[in-house]
Amino acid sequence: MHTLGRSLALLSDSKALLPALIDGFEQGLCAGYRLSEWAQPIGKFAIDRPQLNHMVSSPLRTRAIVPCNIRCVTMSGARLFGVQITSVTFISLTKVWVKFRTQKNGQHGEEKLFVPNPDPNGICMVASLYRALTRFAKLRLIDGRLHEERTPLSVYHHVATNTVRLVMTTDIEWFMRRLAAQVYHLHPVDDRDAIQKWGTHSLRVGACVVLHAMGFSSLDIQWILRWRSMAFVSYLRNIALLSSRQNRAFNKALGMPLLY
Repeated sequence: MHTLGRSLALLSDSKALLPALIDGFEQGLCAGYRLSEWAQPIGKFAIDRPQLNHMVSSPLRTRAIVPCNIRCVTMSGARLFGVQITSVTFISLTKVWVKFRTQKNGQHGEEKLFVPNPDPNGICMVASLYRALTRFAKLRLIDGRLHEERTPLSVYHHVATNTVRLVMTTDIEWFMRRLAAQVYHLHPVDDRDAIQKWGTHSLRVGACVVLHAMGFSSLDIQWILRWRSMAFVSYLRNIALLSSRQNRAFNKALGMPLLY
């Protein structure tokens, strides 16, 4: 799904909705994003300013990650914050930290470290954050009200109205369900129930499943995806990859010499 989404995003302007969604998907897989950490519930915006919510000049603060929650260190040792990071090239970034100011698990202010993925085609938290920050900087030229401390990082340009908008829950569900239907050959009517299972929480669930299938320990998954308990176990799936790993383990055991 992510590969297809990437290919579709490349056909869009870098400031548009699809590239913003794909960057959010990539970040969500790497950091186990909860909905409130990058997108906005459909009912949470001001009637008089629906395109920017209450996150620009109001004293109310978003729970979503904002640019100033991101800091980095470059190869030269420079320390940059927020949109400042786009003043250097992506390849000069060595470490990036993201602060999760408000978390469901109560660990407010927790920071997570991410490093660049050496595979240029791989999923990379650092690359997706850099693209999102670059998008944010460009969008401030369209709407100067965007604020590094109050406006969510996940924003995009709505061409029809020439406005900057927040990524909403409905945007994520719409695109993710279309991707799922195409990748898994789901019929819009006959498979409607299956399609509806895809939503904003699928990234956090999917991240747990992928890491577990690849052999990460429970402690690793808890740490990487910011779980305080083992509740993520309820999201694990019965998948073929695990069965294949089981076969390989038994094959290896059968080949071991008898020890007396």
